[in-house]
This record gives sequence, C-alpha cells and structure tokens, in this order.
Amino acid sequence: MHRSDPLQPLSRQHHIALVFAKTLRQWERLDPPPDPGEKRVVGEAAHRFWEVELVPHFRAEEEGLLGRWHRPGTDSLVTRVLQEHVGIHRVAQRLGRCLRQADIESAWEEALRLGQCVNAHVRFEERHWLPELEAEMDADLLAEAEHGIGHALDPEAAERALPPRPDRERIGDEH
Repeated sequence: MHRSDPLQPLSRQHHIALVFAKTLRQWERLDPPPDPGEKRVVGEAAHRFWEVELVPHFRAEEEGLLGRWHRPGTDSLVTRVLQEHVGIHRVAQRLGRCLRQADIESAWEEALRLGQCVNAHVRFEERHWLPELEAEMDADLLAEAEHGIGHALDPEAAERALPPRPDRERIGDEH
C-alpha cells in the first residue's frame, strides 16, 4: 500500500517488523524442531529486537502521531493502538523474565507469541490506523509528525537486531 511521504519511514519500519514475525514463524516450523541452544539464541534476539526496534517505534508512534492527532483518547482506533502496544510490551517483559530465569521453553513460547502479536499489530496499523491518519491529518501535521518520528526510527539498527534466519532446508511448509 502506498503511504504519504511523511509516513513512509514508519511503513518501512513496519516492513522490518513483518520480517521479524516471519522469521519467528519459520523457526516455529522447523523440522526437526530447534534445539534448546537455538531457542535461547532466537529468544534473546527477539528480546533484543523489542528493545532496539519496538520500544522506540512505539514511542515515536505515540508521541509523534497520537500526540498530534485530533481524536479523543476514547476513540476506538486510538484505544486499540495503545492497548496493542501495552500487550506487546507485556509479552516482551515476560520473554525477558524467562530469559533471565533460564527458562528456555517458556522464553521460546513468549518469543513466538511476540512475533504473532507484532504481525497482527502491524497489519492493523497499516490497514486501518495509518489510512485514517492520512485522511484526517493535514499536510502540516503530517510534516510535524514526520519530524517527530524520524529521529526515533533506525532501520539499520532494526535490521541488525533481527533474529537469525533458520536453515531453509529445515523450514516446513509455509501453509
């Protein structure tokens, strides 16, 4: 979907988040399944992606876009965006706790859940929230938003934080 120029950096970051989610789905379908060492590496990478990419990304959306959008806080789109941000933070916090406790199986489950939540959230924002923003915000507000979010988005850092991709020969059927 084509985005207005000011929101294109955000959509590029969304693409990286979808790569993150897809990579985790691929790990989930491995045959044979990942061993505990692989699960630990992927779990740690998923947590690092949350710290490096998702925390600043959410902050940029909340401060740079929601803070400029003239909709009441009780609006259903605003509420959903914020609730999903909080939900993803909670999954990532559980993932971090499991990693610190060396509970690799629970960390693995939380990493997979993080990928699922990120995938659903990005698709919601791209299909519903960003089109509403573009329709309702004038060019000046969008330009302010671009300045507000641009400093927080670092595609190179996000790409470096992605979990390693699994060996292609071990990935099960995509369907």
